[in-house]
Amino acid sequence: MDKPVAVLTIVIAILAVFLLGTAITSFVSMPAVEKETVNIGVIMPLSGIRADGGAYASNGLNLALGEINSDLGRKYKINLLFEDSEYKPDKAATAIQKLISVDGVKFAIGEMGSSQVLAMAPIAEKNRVILMNPWAQSTDLSSAGDYIFRTTITTEQEADFFAGFIAKRAKKIDFIGINTAYYKSYVASFTAAFEKLGGTVGLVEKLEQDATDAKTELTKLKLAGAKDILIVSVPKQSGMILKQARELGIEANFYGVSPLESKEMLQVAGNASNGLIYPLPYDIRDTQKSAVAYREKYLARYGEINEMLSANCYDSLYLLSNCFEEVGANTGAVKLCLYNTKNYDGASGKFSFDSNGDVKKDFIIKQVNDGKFVPFEE
Repeated sequence: MDKPVAVLTIVIAILAVFLLGTAITSFVSMPAVEKETVNIGVIMPLSGIRADGGAYASNGLNLALGEINSDLGRKYKINLLFEDSEYKPDKAATAIQKLISVDGVKFAIGEMGSSQVLAMAPIAEKNRVILMNPWAQSTDLSSAGDYIFRTTITTEQEADFFAGFIAKRAKKIDFIGINTAYYKSYVASFTAAFEKLGGTVGLVEKLEQDATDAKTELTKLKLAGAKDILIVSVPKQSGMILKQARELGIEANFYGVSPLESKEMLQVAGNASNGLIYPLPYDIRDTQKSAVAYREKYLARYGEINEMLSANCYDSLYLLSNCFEEVGANTGAVKLCLYNTKNYDGASGKFSFDSNGDVKKDFIIKQVNDGKFVPFEE
């Protein structure tokens, strides 16, 4: 090669390297594209009788939030605005009204209690705000409006399933529980299913939401000779009922409902909870890839096994985020996106939304054995 040509080749090579390096530096130093932020209101009992549930809900939501906001492939960033409902209907209604009128939210997640969600639903529906409910089960919520969705089952679904199970073990059932819309809906659904199977319903004892003593109601059940008692209440109150029932010497078979699976119930009841049987629309043994992945992430972050509520909340936030990515953050478009969601593989299992915004899930039977929630065995 001639010397001038060689020199020219070297100069061109140096210039190419310089230009390429400049281009790479410019690309690397380019500011990241600013994502659009969507505010989502969260109405949960962060204090009060169900603060335990509020903590579980927050765990699931924050886990999903971190993943969504760190996903470079997503166009929308999410900001959660938490409001404390104290597990009270009036507080829940005030909270969602504030989020709508002051914070301008168009999407919300909450609450846990049926009475609370029934108080919130008309406000959300009137303002065309999508309300994702991860826990409340009253069948009345199925007709609460087009903007109301839930990632949990209905009382009718659970009661029908559990009535079939109990009917094989007992001919009569007595109730004790918290005086809420959930209790009313559960008792009505269970009674219809149980009587259709030939069973009868005895006493239906009610406690106020903040009751700390159930001896009067339990004494009535004892005097009536109750042998099979179904507790329809929140975890702490269910624990109190079980503890006081044993103290009164009531030798009955005790059954519960899915919301009572909480370590708080075990702490209050102690050994009195052993033998309690209840249904659950969630199986921690689920081998579905998404469910396994959630359990592993939850354990790594929080150092304990997750429960159903956190998984439902995780799914609720991801469902909204997925629809934002698909159709944008317009409530009308997101509403249609949710109704069209079928066979969603979530942390809480596989499900689809029906025309009421409800989902159906499979149940298992569980029991408390030596202070642990385990699959039921005869």
